[in-house]
Amino acid sequence: MKGDAELDELLQQRFESQKRHDARHAPAFDAMLLRARQDAAALVPDAAHIRALSAPSHRRAARRRHMLWAGPLAIAAGLGAIYLLPVRTAESAADREFDRLVTEWTRTAAATSHVPTDGLLSVPGVELLGTMPLLGGGVGGGVGAVRGRS
Repeated sequence: MKGDAELDELLQQRFESQKRHDARHAPAFDAMLLRARQDAAALVPDAAHIRALSAPSHRRAARRRHMLWAGPLAIAAGLGAIYLLPVRTAESAADREFDRLVTEWTRTAAATSHVPTDGLLSVPGVELLGTMPLLGGGVGGGVGAVRGRS
């Protein structure tokens, strides 16, 4: 197995070899710049070609201006409708389901207001749970006497 120093030297040799290979095969910068300028000059139309292009009529230009605004506006309106319609439908369906459940529960609650097993819930002393006990009715005149009132 090779040590770190040997691996570093091998890596350095390979980088140097790659650098020499790239230097031999790289094109000259001046040649690349000249070719780029020639390609750019070939893409520029000459004056005869520019005059040959017909200018758009006023009606066609107006139609293009309208389409520039009308197209995206129509798309936005369509997307808004697509976005909002399912939400409203889902909300109204949920509201209808809620109303149905409340109505059904109310009907069930009214039908079961007096259950035949209510008698099983009467236990001795249940009447004491429905009233508040009176406090302070004993000796000493009640709560007011303790506080200094009579």
